[in-house]
Amino acid sequence: MCRRALFFRSDWKKIADSASTKDLFQISCVSNTPERIICSGGKVNVVASVIMKLAARRQTTRPEDRAYCLMGMFGICLTPDYGEGQDKAIARLIELIVRTTGDVSVFNWRGENRGSTEPGRSMFPKDFVGFLNVGREHEGEESNEKEYEEEEPLKISSSLNLGNMGIHSRFDISKVVVCLEGDHPRALEALGKLPIETDLECSVACSLTLDGKDLGKIKVFCSLSNLKHKLQANSLGDGPKEASVKWVMVRFAGVKKANWFLCELRDDSVLSGDNVYEGFFQTAGNEMEVYLDVQMARYMRYLETSGFFAKRMNTAKFKQSIIPSDNMWKANLWIG
Repeated sequence: MCRRALFFRSDWKKIADSASTKDLFQISCVSNTPERIICSGGKVNVVASVIMKLAARRQTTRPEDRAYCLMGMFGICLTPDYGEGQDKAIARLIELIVRTTGDVSVFNWRGENRGSTEPGRSMFPKDFVGFLNVGREHEGEESNEKEYEEEEPLKISSSLNLGNMGIHSRFDISKVVVCLEGDHPRALEALGKLPIETDLECSVACSLTLDGKDLGKIKVFCSLSNLKHKLQANSLGDGPKEASVKWVMVRFAGVKKANWFLCELRDDSVLSGDNVYEGFFQTAGNEMEVYLDVQMARYMRYLETSGFFAKRMNTAKFKQSIIPSDNMWKANLWIG
């Protein structure tokens, strides 16, 4: 980025100079851009989500240019590929940002239909509009720009792999329970009458509880098939594990000020059919206890190197502070 910018009217009369403190403040107010980002003279040291937020207001002739125009601000080089579409251009941009900077704030988006529909890309936004609420605790509130202006990139300390199956890393899984509100049996009956190929999007209200204490509510945007799986899991209770579905709050482990987001975690993942499960519940006479210990060790090594499969779900912006940071598990996840 340049170190100084001059602004002129159509008749070439100068109206602002970024070198002037007064003008810089006015430019910041008009463009809704933190002052220290304007004419910084190079790559800015600020959370990537703030730059994504600014890009949400950017209009370009070609949709891919909304991603390509940010290369200079992030100090990266992305080969333009016009025709790939905005979704893939944004995904490639985010992948390169994560690989070069380790800044996972690029996943702090929210909103209805904001997640990519590409296979293995549920963590990626399909539009920068999902970043418009950066700095806000709730929809419609004024953004706290000063807080984000002073915040440094959210760098992950554990390993993070990007592949065709999604994102693999170490995550915190909150013990907060995500409960659907409403008449579950009646809703499940209604969904059962819909054609199999119907997969429309819907919004559902959920309550967040921990040890019976109500923490608040959250709006979830999901497909009818996702909702049906969740309702079926609730109706099964202690039924077959292969049909079990959990909605859990997840965040990157070891990241300062990491944001929580909602994921669908299934127990019918590839784990249940892997060789590590083969004969797990078989008995071996008096050696049963030793046998199970050996199998459990293999199972734990499997989880350390691979992990559970999950899919990120779209939610409205919610107050991050309602999720306690001291009641959680840690696990490796493939979020795809």
